[in-house]
Amino acid sequence: MGVMTEVPAVPEISEAEFEDLAKRYTECKHCKSEVEIDTGLNLIRLYSAVFEEGKQTNGIVNVNKPWDVRVSWCLVGPLRELICGKWCVTAHFESIGKGEEFELHYPEFRFDCHNKCFDVRIKGREVHPDNCSNPYKIVVTVAYLSDCDRPAGILGYCELPIVQFYHA
Repeated sequence: MGVMTEVPAVPEISEAEFEDLAKRYTECKHCKSEVEIDTGLNLIRLYSAVFEEGKQTNGIVNVNKPWDVRVSWCLVGPLRELICGKWCVTAHFESIGKGEEFELHYPEFRFDCHNKCFDVRIKGREVHPDNCSNPYKIVVTVAYLSDCDRPAGILGYCELPIVQFYHA
């Protein structure tokens, strides 16, 4: 018998909940998406930010407190009902200067024509800042994988402000 891994529930939210979340994101001006088809399919208003103890950070994160990366997006338009597959969500951390580079992944999850807006929280991991506390550039990516497990052109990214980790 294999080991079972816990798969999170589909993090679907309503459009009203999405609009409420969108008002909370600050400094999220660098989000892009590939799909904006005039025929009626859009990945719209992709937002992401780093949170510490449930509040959006000012870019300085105490590694002794719980932190996470949150990503919110919607897939809308009349063609949305034709799309089903999986979402792949990743936060890429690139060290500025010396330091470990790493990625945080949200487990891939299925969606179908009934799902529309999503909000995922990628739990932060242990970070070991050196004495000078290296800063990190973070880019969050969202990609649609078809039922053939291949990227299928519905994707986007957010460049987040630089984050610095420290021990308190």
